[in-house]
Amino acid sequence: MQSLGGVDVALPPLRIVFQEFVELTKTKRIRKSDRQRRLWFLPRERAVGNFETALPRCAQAGIDKITREDALAFRAWWARRVENAETRAETANKDFGHLSQIITEWAEVKGHHDFENPFARLRFDLSVDAVATRPPFSRDWVTNKLLAPGAFEGLNEEARDAFFVLINTGLRPSEVLSCPRDDFHIDSSIPFIRVAPHGRELKQRHTARDIPLLGVSLEAAKRIVSRGGITRYFDKANGWSSIVNKYLENNGLKETSSHTVYSLRHYVEDALLQEGVDDRVRADILGHKYKRPNYGSGGGLKMRWEALAKIAV
Repeated sequence: MQSLGGVDVALPPLRIVFQEFVELTKTKRIRKSDRQRRLWFLPRERAVGNFETALPRCAQAGIDKITREDALAFRAWWARRVENAETRAETANKDFGHLSQIITEWAEVKGHHDFENPFARLRFDLSVDAVATRPPFSRDWVTNKLLAPGAFEGLNEEARDAFFVLINTGLRPSEVLSCPRDDFHIDSSIPFIRVAPHGRELKQRHTARDIPLLGVSLEAAKRIVSRGGITRYFDKANGWSSIVNKYLENNGLKETSSHTVYSLRHYVEDALLQEGVDDRVRADILGHKYKRPNYGSGGGLKMRWEALAKIAV
């Protein structure tokens, strides 16, 4: 029981707290698309479900009955899974973070300012994962394997062309697959693709940008436009990634077991660095936050085209 103004108040169980939290914070997601709202909701719901699975005796208890010892028992449940190589510490940390956020924000809005969050400060040291970040494809692999004649003939044309758009742009898959047809400006003096919100929340404000299209990426964009734009995988980057990653694996197109479609983004970043492209221009192309004072346009579309022309295939 929690005392509130001298009156004992029974607090709801975690599942109900989560439902109230979703409703209480919905204004924070106004700018997200329906898909982005689902992607926000699912991992938080999964964290609640994992806690209920690990400690079923706490499922119906009010959150004031969830102790620090219960939270540590949940951490131990995750630790066993990490030690058995069933999952990664990073995945467990996401659960801890989501549960801590749910409790903290719910308690703040509901006026339970003295409520002690049992899920705070549970995170594992990520060094236990010993998992490398996605490596970049090498230029030799891109030109001789990924662009070999017939390499992608077994993949449907929209999935294939979206992949080819990534090769010379460094765009995130979600940035290509959320672009309406009119954002493929293939008839401009410098053809480009525009990354804009269009009813969805961008990863960061600075990710809105125009990226030149060259070489195989321009040819793929032309084919996408001729078919009426992205349709089958529109706003479905996760599904697209699963299909293409499986295709890469089944057809010997992964340079190592750690390579994924996202390795194309790292390939572009590395290639630009090797060509000595200015860090401001690289940040503008990749949609990274520029850490120094941001003056002017960074050279705009022309300078980005000149940089990408150095690496385009």
